[in-house]
Amino acid sequence: MRPALATLRNSFFAVIIFLIGVGLPSRAMAANKAVDFKLSLEGASARFVVLLDSEPGYSLKALPDNRIALILYDTVKTSQLEGRLAGEDGNVTADEEGPSSSLRFLIRLGVNFREIRASWLAKEKLFTLSMALANDKRKVKDAPPQSVTLENLRFGIQDTYTRMVADLNKKPSWELIRRVSDSMTLRVEAGKVTLKKKKYSGFRRIREVTLNKKKNYVDLNVRLAHAANHFRIFWLEQGHKLVTDFNDQSPDIVDESLLLHVDERNPEQEERKVTAEVVREPGETEGPSKNEEEIREDPEKAVTPAESAGSLTREVGFIVRQRIQREARPDEEMIRDFRAAPPQVHAVEIKIEPDVEKAPPEGLYNREWVHHLSAEEAFLIGRIQEAWEIKGYEKGVELMEQFLKEFPDSPLNETISFLIGDFRLALLKRGDKELFPKVIGSYADAITRFKKSGKVPLSFVRMAQANGFVGRDYEAVGYLNTAVSQFREGDHLPLAYLTRGKVYLRINQPDRAISDLKFVLDRFPRSSSMEEARYEIARYFYSIGAYEEAGRRFEELVELNPEFHLDYPESLSLTARNYSYQKDYEKAREYYFKALNLGHQPETGDLLLSHIGDTYHQQSKEREAEQFYRMAIEQDPEGEGAAIAKLRLADYSSGVTAFQQIHKDNLNSAIGDLALLNLGKRFYERKQYAMAMDTLRKLMEKPNQSEIFGKAKELYSRAVEEEVKGLYRGRDYDKIIQLRQSQQIPSIGKIDPEVYLMVAQSYYHLRRHPEAVNLFALIKPYDLSLTSKGMYFQDMTDSYVQIGEEDKAEKVLEKAGREKLIAADQQKVMLLLAGFRRNKGDLKGAYELYDSLVTGKRMLSDGEIARAYLEMGKISNVERQFEKAREALNRCIALAEKDRAGRGLVQSAFIEMGNGYHKEGNHKQTIRSFCKAFDLGYGPENRDYWESNYRLALAYLKTGKNEEAERLFNAISDEGDPILQQKVQIKMGMIDLERQLKRLPLAREADGASL
Repeated sequence: MRPALATLRNSFFAVIIFLIGVGLPSRAMAANKAVDFKLSLEGASARFVVLLDSEPGYSLKALPDNRIALILYDTVKTSQLEGRLAGEDGNVTADEEGPSSSLRFLIRLGVNFREIRASWLAKEKLFTLSMALANDKRKVKDAPPQSVTLENLRFGIQDTYTRMVADLNKKPSWELIRRVSDSMTLRVEAGKVTLKKKKYSGFRRIREVTLNKKKNYVDLNVRLAHAANHFRIFWLEQGHKLVTDFNDQSPDIVDESLLLHVDERNPEQEERKVTAEVVREPGETEGPSKNEEEIREDPEKAVTPAESAGSLTREVGFIVRQRIQREARPDEEMIRDFRAAPPQVHAVEIKIEPDVEKAPPEGLYNREWVHHLSAEEAFLIGRIQEAWEIKGYEKGVELMEQFLKEFPDSPLNETISFLIGDFRLALLKRGDKELFPKVIGSYADAITRFKKSGKVPLSFVRMAQANGFVGRDYEAVGYLNTAVSQFREGDHLPLAYLTRGKVYLRINQPDRAISDLKFVLDRFPRSSSMEEARYEIARYFYSIGAYEEAGRRFEELVELNPEFHLDYPESLSLTARNYSYQKDYEKAREYYFKALNLGHQPETGDLLLSHIGDTYHQQSKEREAEQFYRMAIEQDPEGEGAAIAKLRLADYSSGVTAFQQIHKDNLNSAIGDLALLNLGKRFYERKQYAMAMDTLRKLMEKPNQSEIFGKAKELYSRAVEEEVKGLYRGRDYDKIIQLRQSQQIPSIGKIDPEVYLMVAQSYYHLRRHPEAVNLFALIKPYDLSLTSKGMYFQDMTDSYVQIGEEDKAEKVLEKAGREKLIAADQQKVMLLLAGFRRNKGDLKGAYELYDSLVTGKRMLSDGEIARAYLEMGKISNVERQFEKAREALNRCIALAEKDRAGRGLVQSAFIEMGNGYHKEGNHKQTIRSFCKAFDLGYGPENRDYWESNYRLALAYLKTGKNEEAERLFNAISDEGDPILQQKVQIKMGMIDLERQLKRLPLAREADGASL
């Protein structure tokens, strides 16, 4: 093992990777390649990722001294990974070892780790280890020697993972070994195992867990229900539990800064960053970026374009760097009612609007400057002012460039240089995004020329606004960080913090956003940015569904400034929607009316009118709602609000024509899709489920993943479920199968498993057993109700029997025996299982099951209990316990006679009773029992009918009733099977011989008389 570098060993943030073992040459035909790797440490977590060609087999082992060993089986290094190693200055080493060319890493953490998560991300081709670090940085002292004992093993099932908990008496060493995708082994140090059970099964995601005890450890071999790629292991000191979670999906959000890519040209991969570069004139060069170590330790400093504004020269450009952070939670102090609101994972829709049009250009209206200007300068300044007033920014830029060219020594050159950027920023705001490089270039040029100007800080804010406006959010954060960290005093600060908060909201970092916006409220309560900061906080809570908190903040805004909506007109409709979500429709309507009366809204008048109609609609005031819907249609018949109003009016009617017309008039639009959705809903409400399915399928065939599409899928599944239920109740099994074959029935995960069971049973009832068992196999019994679960196991068992797979049928019954079922179904399963055991020759086991059914609390019908007694009688006859057999058979007869359907059981019981008497040699009772069965209708359709007749004939012979015996023998000779016919021929021959022998003495007597 190579020693760690001393300089990194004592570093608080360092995570040092070692290699264990001796490196061997790589195999020429290795199955996998390690292309690159990356190590990251942020606060209380560490992440190690490896880029590979394909999913690896691996071993993960916890070692003493807070170390983790990782072995990637059958894996070799690439030149790109070698390049990464060279760039790490020995911080990370990796060698191949062993005959299988395994790649072995050793990860040493500066502090103890609480948990580790291993995941394979197939899309990114990344193997990731995520370690949660403990707060205690002290070295953990070794506990006194004590043998580890595995005391218990328990399991728990959650929606997204299955948990395995090993109870031990102390913290053990452990190793996770995973060579194939559908199994893994957790090797736990344990000198003793007190568990009696060595096998566990029947859990979601886990087929089976078996224990294999070795001398000093125990292997928990886990067979998974399907391939799993995500595992989590952690130790709970309280209770001494080693916990393993088997996750359906990775619990981590993929941090883009950790993504790796193949680059054979440059194997030394740089950490991924977001950059925004100044456009330079030909000949300009790029200068150094900020020190990377400072960036790692303080993300807030990570985005300064340079050490100070003074370092920006015309010869030195700059790059803004911002690490991509993972999503964080909002400030708890700000939340209050937010705790009950549904969390959202998407970023908040925020516009980063440049505000250069709100105030006259600073400096151009300064009267003191006029006395120092020539007439020509003053004339051009006047034209520039006029251009700003009429919003002729393009002309204004031309005039300012002319001014700088003609008057290079003018005292207004500083103001003009920065103002060119402002005018171009205003043009960018109008939508001319091709101007973006010139906007940044203008400000950069001004900063370079006038680096001590008081306008420099605000220019960084302007550049951030420009980047935010074109969607370059991380670059925007970079400029804003410069504005607040390099210039800690100034009028620019409120706008800088406000803008940065807005950007943080848009990139889904709410904790930082709220912190910045709160800072504006606390530090700059009288600034023009204060109200907008409050507004953005309110908007944030609205966006994540915390409507009560958002409403409270909207109300605070109105109390502070009743005319706030004049500057932010969109706030009216936003506040109205917030009240709608709170079901305060009166308040919502009030704000919609204000928005309608104010004008200049982002929503058109017809849309606002339709919203007003919706508030009445939600209050079940259909007359008032209809009035405003019609007003919306009248104002703009072709508008979006009118289309929504038409949908609402169509919903008030009982027909479907209106929906069909709206869809026809709005093909390939959201309104048209919404009409189609409502049409499907109308068919569904009418219980015309087939029509609903046909309608909704048109929506689902579109390449659309909108909310409408999601609702259509949900409603379609419900329609399919109701259609299948109706067909199943009507026993129209063929129709159900046609629906499935035409792919109109969704897969098992998209409809109710109870309904999917009906589909499988349709194949079963039509005796299409091979297809039935395939569908039964897709259904998870834990998804079914208790009532359906018993039926599921019984029908699947019968299907397997019908296709000749008795072994699989028996396994199904054994699994059913471990499930929680209705008592009656549990006993039916036992009855079937007893039959399988009897057929396999386990007469004792079968008898015990039958006996438990007839002696315990009976949940079966009289006919089913009678069948159990019949089988007990058969088993007792085989074991020559004839009295015991007759007792069971008499009970069978007594129960079966109560049931109209029990006639066959009574016949079989008398037949079996006759068999017992026959074995016992009681010929008279044999005759009586067999004749009773035949009198009751036991006929040739029964398998042992002729065998029973043969035994009856033998009894007749024994009692001297030869004629009766011969009659039966003749019948058997005509219709019995060949073996019985041979037996009969022998018996008939013996009868003839006896007759001849009887005549011999008579002949001798006659001869003597003649003598």
